[in-house]
Amino acid sequence: MLKFASDELRADYDAVSQAVRADGLALQYASQDLRDNRSLALLAVKQNGLALEYVSSEDLRSDRDLVMQAVRGDGLSLKYASEVLRSDAELVREAIRRDWRVLEYASDGLRGDRGLVYEAISQSWMALEHASDALRGDGQLVKAALDMSCLALGLASLELRADRAFMLAAIQEDGVALEHASEALRADRDLVLQAIESDGMALSFASLELHADREIVLEAVRQARGALKYVSEDLFADAEFVFLCVQQNAGALEYACEAHRGNPRIVLEAFGQDRMSLRFASSTLLADRNMILQAVRGHGLALEYASEGLRGDRAVVLEAVTQNGRSLRFASVELRNDPELQALSLK
Repeated sequence: MLKFASDELRADYDAVSQAVRADGLALQYASQDLRDNRSLALLAVKQNGLALEYVSSEDLRSDRDLVMQAVRGDGLSLKYASEVLRSDAELVREAIRRDWRVLEYASDGLRGDRGLVYEAISQSWMALEHASDALRGDGQLVKAALDMSCLALGLASLELRADRAFMLAAIQEDGVALEHASEALRADRDLVLQAIESDGMALSFASLELHADREIVLEAVRQARGALKYVSEDLFADAEFVFLCVQQNAGALEYACEAHRGNPRIVLEAFGQDRMSLRFASSTLLADRNMILQAVRGHGLALEYASEGLRGDRAVVLEAVTQNGRSLRFASVELRNDPELQALSLK
């Protein structure tokens, strides 16, 4: 291998020629003089375009035919071309056709060439990152990138993200596109409501003021339980709001204050939507015999969340087992061994 060869062999044309025919990157181990040799450089880039990195002569990196050969082998070799050739539209287009990532190495002028940028974006939305500021504000180009991934919106210009019509179209496709909207648009009630109707989690990107808007919050909660964590604390302090909220999503009970988690009306409403929400009820309510009796008559397995004392109350356990025999496993040890209850649980 040329890497371990003597200086004499590294300076031997035939030895280096043989090495780069097998692996173009072996050019890096050739002597300085041979790395400036055009015929050897051409052999190397034909085998591996990235060998252009090891061509030491600026004249050769400005040799259009040699660089064209390199980019046809590997588009990323454009990175090592001279500044002049990185401004050559035909050569850059050839490189982009092979690898969109080379847009990063094109001249500033070509990164503002709409046709070249579109060609790169047609391969990957991420190419938008390397487009000129002006093209990152081009609605059609950004839309082409958005059609591939909603994440492309994060690469759009600030001006475009402040364009209400453009953002509205993006939000109607994917509500969480609100994340990339301007501060003013994230406070635009109508636009935020449309985002939330598409995806409740868009509430996380709305202005803090809108986190306290009842209509918006209720719609968000209806769409996504995860939106609950973004609801204003002031709203959760309102018993009527919490009741409306649990009607939309029983999980809202988890975020209510202690007083509301001890409110039978609210808790039973949540329980009616999802029996597992009972685990968020206050300890006082879970020790309320009438409350638990009402719960187990509807869903015997609600016995799981009752206080220890009530799980040892034979009348409560009897109601639970009558409704669902499997609930016996949540009763006290003594009642789990009760022959009558065991027999009932098997029916």
